[in-house]
Amino acid sequence: MGRRFDRQPMRLFWLAVAMIVITMSAVATAEETPSSVATVPDLLKKLDDENDAAAGAAASELLKRGPSVGPALVGALHQRHGCQLQWIVTGILDELALEPQLVTATLMEMARGHCGGSAKTDRLLQRQAAIAIVPHVEAIPVLGAMLSDRDIYVRRSAAFAFDELTERLQGRSPAIEATSTMLDATRRALPLLLEAALHDTDEIVHCMSYESLDQARRSKHEALRADAVKLIEGKTFPCKR
Repeated sequence: MGRRFDRQPMRLFWLAVAMIVITMSAVATAEETPSSVATVPDLLKKLDDENDAAAGAAASELLKRGPSVGPALVGALHQRHGCQLQWIVTGILDELALEPQLVTATLMEMARGHCGGSAKTDRLLQRQAAIAIVPHVEAIPVLGAMLSDRDIYVRRSAAFAFDELTERLQGRSPAIEATSTMLDATRRALPLLLEAALHDTDEIVHCMSYESLDQARRSKHEALRADAVKLIEGKTFPCKR
């Protein structure tokens, strides 16, 4: 999956369904489409199905049932830790405007690699979770800490998320409101991006971290721009892109 898809401004639920369709290889069969008479527990079981159409159809049916499914969705998040299920359930809750704090907390845990599932999808979903939390100021320190994680995929997720953050603070749709608290949190993360850009052994991490610093250096927000310019000045970065 290319970066352009990563950056599309979709709502969480529809991105969740699209992610499954793209990353799963199973072929759909009509008999696996859930009926409107299926029970909520049966639909929840389908959310981590390896058949992309079965999982997507179950998600759509749960969404149709509205806020009444909220308690069951919350229970599933607490009891089951597969990346695919957690991603879809947080998407449905987001669409239904339910449990926003739980949604953000779950996505932060996903971004840090605290979910599991199919090797074909879990890393991509963890990255999408990291990107999804960038509008939340409380997530910025979490993403900063992820840049020094031992897991290369956690570091990559953080690097992509900061690239998203620095672009959307510039106004790229969907723009992130550049409040003083958001800008301060981003400024505090710049030294962590500098460390990753200079010293991370993974090309993706150090190049994406440098790209975020470079975008901050060209920011329309004066304090953020000044901090980035000061940090970058006189440094030689290993990124060859």
